[in-house]
Amino acid sequence: MHLPRAPFLLFTFSLLLTLTACRPDPNDQFIQGTWQLAETDADNRFFEWRFDNGTFIRQQEIDSVTTLYTTGQYRIIESEGDALTLELFDYSGDRIAYENTPITLPIEIDRDNDTARIQNTGFVRISP
Repeated sequence: MHLPRAPFLLFTFSLLLTLTACRPDPNDQFIQGTWQLAETDADNRFFEWRFDNGTFIRQQEIDSVTTLYTTGQYRIIESEGDALTLELFDYSGDRIAYENTPITLPIEIDRDNDTARIQNTGFVRISP
């Protein structure tokens, strides 16, 4: 008598697991867009991160002549509360690490002010 329900229950359970796994991470959704350095200083006249559904672009002007430009991919390592840790990989362009191995990028989110601290540096959202 219970055998006819078993396939239905198994299908329902599998569907629920799939839907739960496909739910977008709210922290990942928040960082999508372009982020620019909140306060400029003599060393960083321009610093920008762009996140777009698993890809990133980093631009940084070190002095009035040297601009660093890096592109690559990211994946979420950890996401809890207002903290997000990304792993950057398959990057090209100017180096962001001494070796071409994946690096971690910690991000603290402040939804109320629409700002983020990326590697302990304050950034403001420029575009969604």
